[in-house]
Amino acid sequence: MALLRISGMVFASLIILFALATPADAQSPRKSLIEIATNASCGPCAYQMPVFDEWTQDAANKDRFSIIVWHAHWPGKDVMHAAAPDMNRSRTSFYGISGVPNAVVNGLAKLPGETYGIGPSKTSILDSLVALVEGTTSPITLTVQPTACEGKVTADVTVSTTAPLTGAVLQ
Repeated sequence: MALLRISGMVFASLIILFALATPADAQSPRKSLIEIATNASCGPCAYQMPVFDEWTQDAANKDRFSIIVWHAHWPGKDVMHAAAPDMNRSRTSFYGISGVPNAVVNGLAKLPGETYGIGPSKTSILDSLVALVEGTTSPITLTVQPTACEGKVTADVTVSTTAPLTGAVLQ
C-alpha cells in the first residue's frame, strides 16, 4: 500500500483506472467518476449546470458517483480557470474537449459515433453511463482523504489491490 499526495489530474486518472478495471477476482465496488468541463462566462453552462446539480442531489444518486469540475479557458475569462490553468488545460487537452459544457463519465467524453460531447443536462444519458458500472467490482481500491487549505484542495490517496495485477499497465 502506498500513500501519495497527488494532483487533480493524477487523481482523475486513478479514478478512471479504478472505474475501468474488471478482473474476475476483483472485490472493491466500482464507483463512477463524472468530470464536468465548464466556464463561468458560458451561457449554455449557466443553463445546463442547474439541471445537472439537481440530478446529482437527488437522493437516488447518493454515493453513485464522484464529481470533478474543471474550467476551460474559453469562451471567456474564468477566475476558476485562472486559479489552476495548467490542470484545467491538461484535462481539456486530455479528453480533446472543444466545447463547454461537457460531461465526461468514466473517461468517456463522447458517445460512440457522436461528434459532440455529452451535455451535463442530459441526465438520462449520464444515468445510463453511471449504471454501466454499478454492481461491478475492481481489484483496485482507492481511499481518498481530501484536505482544503488556503483555497486549494489536495488529496492523500491510498491505492491498494485486492488481487495481483499481473501484466496490467497502469497509467
